[in-house]
Amino acid sequence: MKKSIELSIEDLGKLIKQERKNRNMTQTELGELSGASINFISQIEAGKPTAHIGKVFRALQVLGYEMVFQRGSRGLVIPEKEFKK
Repeated sequence: MKKSIELSIEDLGKLIKQERKNRNMTQTELGELSGASINFISQIEAGKPTAHIGKVFRALQVLGYEMVFQRGSRGLVIPEKEFKK
């Protein structure tokens, strides 16, 4: 079943933490399976915005999630400050 939701980094971290707990996995186990340190898994679950996104996706893959990207209705959004010189 596909589920379309908009997630913040914090929401994504909560999703990973809940799914890890649902599977009775420790942060260490998830880290080992996804090739990340326990510190990194902790940072993901805490919603740290600087977490390396590739490792986040690998952790999700280990938990059985498939990421599907789709352009939103707003298309490309560039912050206004990018246009100022």
